[in-house]
Formats: sequence, structure tokens, C-alpha cells
Amino acid sequence: MHILSSALLALMLFVNMVSAVSVSSTSAEPFEPGKEGSLRVTIRNTLDEDVTDVSFRLILDELPFVSVGSTESSEDNLDEGKEENFYFTLRPSYDIRPGDYQLPYEIKYTKGNGDQGTSKGSIGISVVAQPELEFSVTQETPVVGEQGKITLKIVNNGLADARFVSIKVSPNGFTLL
Repeated sequence: MHILSSALLALMLFVNMVSAVSVSSTSAEPFEPGKEGSLRVTIRNTLDEDVTDVSFRLILDELPFVSVGSTESSEDNLDEGKEENFYFTLRPSYDIRPGDYQLPYEIKYTKGNGDQGTSKGSIGISVVAQPELEFSVTQETPVVGEQGKITLKIVNNGLADARFVSIKVSPNGFTLL
């Protein structure tokens, strides 16, 4: 019986520690280098009490993102079991590499008894870009009946790397050596 009551007490303490104000969902379209995009973060109060002075802050230090506006948003109170949305506008730098990024955040709040609470974590977002390939053809000594030289030049003007690029040359009216 003593073991059962100890296990029940440990379970109650664990469940109480898991409860907090935390991120329940996020929503964002993939970001593009140099272009503004929106991020919606929904936080939920899973505590057994209302909280006040709720603050959500994105930590963008040392990341290739700039906040258009503030990196922090707040709400006066968040009732028990309720959710609140926070909106941010971000702009990835022009030279950011496409891929997935983790944006750290911090949530601060005050419990009914005056104790301060903090939750930390990160939000995953994607940065996408497309390669923009352009090509040109130049020829040297284009004399009929003589050997000449053709140069193909391919340039990627896009913001993403071009991988696995292949060229198929189908000559018409001449022989390719």
C-alpha cells in the first residue's frame, strides 16, 4: 500500500511539472531569402490556473533572420485551458541557405500566487528558393568545312544551389567531336 501511495504521489508531481504555458501549434508558409513572411504561434495554458503577464519572445540572435517589427509579443492574461495566438513578420537574409531552421523562443508568465514561470523551446521553419539557370552559346572560328569551337556557359542566377545539372546537346547540321 505504501508503494502504491508513493507511486501515486510521484505521478501527481510529474503531471504537475509537465503542466505549463507552452507552444501548441505554429503556422508559416515556407520563407524565401530576402522576402518577408508571417509566422503564427499558438500557445496554450495547460496549468490548473489562470496566468497573467504572458510574454512570447523569439530569440533571433546569431540567426540569419530579421524581425519586421518586434520579436516579442504579450498578452495581459491567459485563462486555464485557453489558447492565444501571437503573430510575427520575419525576413530571412538575402544570402541565407535554403533549408530547415530552428528559431528558439522563450515564454514568461506569472501564476496566480505571484510565482514567475518560464518555458523555452524552438520552432522549426523552412526557407526555400529555386535555382534560375541561364545559358549561352558562343562559337569560335565558325567556318564551313573547318573545325571550330563551341562554348556553353551555364549561370545560376537563383538563390538556391543547382544540383545534378545535366546537359544534352543535339547538334543539327554539324558533328560534335
